[in-house]
Amino acid sequence: GCWMMDKAEELRSILRKLPDVYKSGDIEGYMAYYSPDLAANYSGVFMKSDEARKFLRSLFEGNGKSLEFHVGEFQMQFSESNDAAVISYPWREKFQFGDGRVTDTEYYETDVWFRRNGEWKMSNVHQSTIKEHQS
Repeated sequence: GCWMMDKAEELRSILRKLPDVYKSGDIEGYMAYYSPDLAANYSGVFMKSDEARKFLRSLFEGNGKSLEFHVGEFQMQFSESNDAAVISYPWREKFQFGDGRVTDTEYYETDVWFRRNGEWKMSNVHQSTIKEHQS
């Protein structure tokens, strides 16, 4: 019925809350949206789902934390049936690693999402580093 959120709006609402989930340090909550067959390219480093999860967890070890996190405007393209989407957006993060090092980096990311068994999951991540700022 019309009262139900359509699939596209469902994904938009996930995208609106994901940055806050990430920034809060709830990495398990964030990775709940990773598909088991995720393929990731983090600035030229290719990883499968388990490697990507391990990599993300390692960032937050020993008090690693996101100090500032800004997401730019989302470009969204949906399949005709609205169960696949390509999302592209710029983001910038100031991050403090466990060893105290702080980075301030601008990225551009493109994600592919599929809706399977009634749930949206990210199946592909391609992140590029645009600019490193000197803190």
